[in-house]
Amino acid sequence: MRAYLLGQMYRWLIVVPVVGGLLTGVGGIAVLMLVFEEVDGIDWMKAFGLSASIGVIFWIASMWISMGGTQPMRSCGVRS
Repeated sequence: MRAYLLGQMYRWLIVVPVVGGLLTGVGGIAVLMLVFEEVDGIDWMKAFGLSASIGVIFWIASMWISMGGTQPMRSCGVRS
């Protein structure tokens, strides 16, 4: 975790108006790839695939949660 926290310098890109979120996501994937490569000793292509798949899964999860996600009160039949 310390190696990943050292690479948090890309986070300032979130303030860029149009493409800041995209650049921050790409920076996170790049840093995670380097951490997998250096710390865990994984080949760079496998590290890229692993970090890109983790980035895509987190993006899908964040979109799902921000769009409503699960709403347990509605599934129980309780009215609000």
